[in-house]
Amino acid sequence: MTHSLSPMERQIFDLLPENGEQVTSADLADKVYNGRESPKHPRIVVMGAITRLKRVGPIDGFQVHRSPRAGQWPVKIWKERLQ
Repeated sequence: MTHSLSPMERQIFDLLPENGEQVTSADLADKVYNGRESPKHPRIVVMGAITRLKRVGPIDGFQVHRSPRAGQWPVKIWKERLQ
């Protein structure tokens, strides 16, 4: 099933490693805003896009996952290939 993703959602999805390696929200925000001016709280913007990616379900044969919130510590995000 094909989902319509925003340009940022597609960029974030493409930045997630296909091997299931976990990436922190802080690292992902740095990669998304690499060389561009970022908002005051870029992790919040990235996590909003991650929430949408989780909600739309499988994308290109992958499912997006995230770890639970842990206060000020970055959340870990990864994608798994569906069987």
